[in-house]
This record gives sequence, structure tokens and C-alpha cells, in this order.
Amino acid sequence: ALRTEEPFNKIKEWLPEGANIILDPVGGNYFENNINALSIEGRLVIIGLMGGVKSSINLGSVLMKRQKIIGSTIRARNISVKGKIMSDLYQHVWPFFKTKKLYRAFIRFWILMMRIKLIKSWKKIKILEK
Repeated sequence: ALRTEEPFNKIKEWLPEGANIILDPVGGNYFENNINALSIEGRLVIIGLMGGVKSSINLGSVLMKRQKIIGSTIRARNISVKGKIMSDLYQHVWPFFKTKKLYRAFIRFWILMMRIKLIKSWKKIKILEK
């Protein structure tokens, strides 16, 4: 089950029009929230299924916002394809981090995720103490 809506609410807070792209390693219960957090013509790239393989979807929202849902994994790819992906990432995405165009949004998201992880850890410790 989805433990918190906080990351999705923060996306809408930071990006009122929605995110242009979401890279999702969770799938499952996060799917519908990801669709809701996407902008018009946004892309959801599902790269993992840690949250499960099944979900419900409002297809009307996807159609109205002209969103794209893409499934991808590199685990089963051969080493030359993986190398090409890493090379393209370094060449086309990494410069945005160097110029800090992506940096601030990434850092804010990272801090939020660490807070959530910390809260979950505290809850586990309190459960173990009982």
C-alpha cells in the first residue's frame, strides 16, 4: 500500500502544472499518483515494479492530458546497450546537473525522500520497542 501522499503533493507544490517526466522504480500503487502528478503531455517511465505489478488507472486523465506511459528496464539488456545508455546519460543529462538546472529540484526531492525514509525508520524502531 502507498504509505504517504507527501511526495506527490510536493511535486504539485513545486510544479503546479505537473512534472514533465517521472522516472518510477516502484509501479504498483504509485501508478495513479504518478499519472496525477504529470503535466499535460507528460511522460511516465516505469523502470521497476517494487510496489507490485497491478494498479488501477483513470484512462480519461491520460487521454485528456495526452500523457505517455513508457515501460523500460535495462537489466535484461546486453552490456553494449547498457554502456550506450550510460554514455547517453552522461552526455545528455549530466550537463544539467553540472549547470545546476536539475540540481535544485533533485536535491529538494532527495531531501524529501530521506525525511520519509527517516520517519519510516523511526516508526519501525517504535514498533520494535513495544
